[in-house]
Amino acid sequence: MKKLLLICLLLNIFPGFGQSIQPLPIADSTILDELRLSLSTLNTGRMSTNVLLNRVIPISNPQIFNGDYTNAAVNSYENWEQQYWEYYNGANDKSALEDISAIHGRISAKMNSGQIPLVLLEYKYDELLPDAATLGLIRIDSVNERVYDGPRNDISPYSTKVLFSAALTKEELAGTMTVYVGNDFWLGNTTPPSYVYVDFGDGLGWRFIWMNSTIQVNFGAIQAAGTTIQQRVIHVWHPQTNSPEAYARTAAKQQRIIAVAPDAALGIKASTVWPGNGKATAIAWIKYAPDNKSGKFRKPLIFVEGIDFSPYMGGRMTHRYCNNTYIDQTGYLNLAAFQNNSCVNDNYRNGEAGWNEIAETNDDYPALERMPELRTRLQNQEGYDIVYLDFSDGATHIQSNALTLVELINGCC
Repeated sequence: MKKLLLICLLLNIFPGFGQSIQPLPIADSTILDELRLSLSTLNTGRMSTNVLLNRVIPISNPQIFNGDYTNAAVNSYENWEQQYWEYYNGANDKSALEDISAIHGRISAKMNSGQIPLVLLEYKYDELLPDAATLGLIRIDSVNERVYDGPRNDISPYSTKVLFSAALTKEELAGTMTVYVGNDFWLGNTTPPSYVYVDFGDGLGWRFIWMNSTIQVNFGAIQAAGTTIQQRVIHVWHPQTNSPEAYARTAAKQQRIIAVAPDAALGIKASTVWPGNGKATAIAWIKYAPDNKSGKFRKPLIFVEGIDFSPYMGGRMTHRYCNNTYIDQTGYLNLAAFQNNSCVNDNYRNGEAGWNEIAETNDDYPALERMPELRTRLQNQEGYDIVYLDFSDGATHIQSNALTLVELINGCC
């Protein structure tokens, strides 16, 4: 089965992911390691760029981020990270490239200074022609799982394409914010332009912005709790002659007041480990029943997170709550840390789901649309103290994460 999958990938007949720009996780690196090894026998001198997209599973849909204004898809920051991960791992030599954790560090430093980076990625890449094997341009040794050039060498087995994408590193915004545009956040294998044009969807149209400069953008007032989140599309255009002009689209959502904030955040670190894993961690978001003023559990009801692949997007496999809070021991956390403007993730969650989805409807997560109604009934009518256990790594072994639940139950119940 693994050989069949590998051959499908090499022939570009891996089942498509449609036009969605919600990336799927890459949690098993074994297939990717084998894929890269299989392609290592190709002559990189025949490639016109230093990136071969076939070394990765291109689940960010790079083809719909080709710089064309008419068809440019609206990107998210999460998908932008996936795109960078594919660029990084598709490179012939990535020794001089930043890994995603280094980029996280620079983003955090900039955001802590009160500036929101507009990250831009443009790279040219090679991709094996779908019929390269049929035409004899490459030869697949399915027994040894290797790909070789030829036997025909008169035609290149590759097509050369370009990806151009953009994203704001904080996507839920309100009020006047400082946006930074600079060469240090222009990533890829093309030369940064000296300026770009950006339309922030604020009614001011295209705005000329020098690279390495900031601009003030009004993202509107904070929305009231319970209202539908408003989204504005942001357009980016670089018309420079040193690189083909290209367009990209991303989006920002107006910040909305969380209808019901938790009363407490309890960091949890398991006392024991599941073999082969470190000590699992989590945050228990807590909201006491209306008549419980003690600050202690009286009638707890625990919701436990299911699987959450979001922290694996872009291959980053780092687990960070808002403001990059790290859980190093069991104990209560300062809730103010989750309301800081430097947060990359949403307030009270790690990944795609957390307390936010217990408190109010998440327009991006319709599967949990009835959770706020259920929480309200259980809390206000039946007197439960509501707890949502939000794993730091929602895609690790379930046995490992279960040990944080054991820790929570032993400490609270």
